[in-house]
Amino acid sequence: MPALGGTDPADLVARARAELGFSRQLGQSRRITPPPRIGGSGGYPVWYREIQLEKFHAGEAMEVSMRSIYRWDVRLEPYRQTGNRPRTTIVGVDLLNLATYITAWPDANIDEMAAFIYNEGGGSTPARRYPTA
Repeated sequence: MPALGGTDPADLVARARAELGFSRQLGQSRRITPPPRIGGSGGYPVWYREIQLEKFHAGEAMEVSMRSIYRWDVRLEPYRQTGNRPRTTIVGVDLLNLATYITAWPDANIDEMAAFIYNEGGGSTPARRYPTA
């Protein structure tokens, strides 16, 4: 019997890419996400959290820990998982905005570029998001 998720197409593609020496593919969609109690890292879906909160407030038995209930009572929506590593490169729409800015203003310095990306809605603070070194 294959391991959990062993037949999921996303797992098969990821394994094949690793065996060929390719880089990881970001944003993989999965058919079945394992729940956190058996090793899944995606967290419980919001609909499941709502059901458990309703059971807690009604005084019924729940299937999750009290710590999870207290946390969900404060913040129901899960945080976006970022891998706990700071981003050191510019990606996506920010990269497209930067290319447009450099084309229009080729003599701009790095601070002006970072300010432009920030003003276009890309990030919290330019200095922390895109290091200059």
